[in-house]
Amino acid sequence: MEDKPKEIKKTKKESEKKETQNLDQNKQKDQSVSNFEIENSVLLYPVSTEKAINSIESQNQIVFAVKLKATKKQIKEEFEKLFNVKVKKINTKISMKGVKHAYIKLKEGKADEIAMQLKMI
Repeated sequence: MEDKPKEIKKTKKESEKKETQNLDQNKQKDQSVSNFEIENSVLLYPVSTEKAINSIESQNQIVFAVKLKATKKQIKEEFEKLFNVKVKKINTKISMKGVKHAYIKLKEGKADEIAMQLKMI
């Protein structure tokens, strides 16, 4: 005789409770990020390590964490659109932790101004 594992059936109250929790979570997501552009942004956050801050001052370049599937062209277009500056060059790397970093070199000397806007310095 084989012992079959018993299926656990959820009561009606438990399933309703789970549905209301899902609705509450969706409402919170909608309230926290209401702008469609921010949700689909390629740029995630500025990197503010000591090395990144030194590159702002010495090389006129800003480091951002970006989505893994982001291309250099997408990064350039979005950065220029957000900060109204011209990008000279972009280098990307994927760190050992699996985070993609974009090193964005600017044409004009505005990296420190942008860093001030982002409260990095």
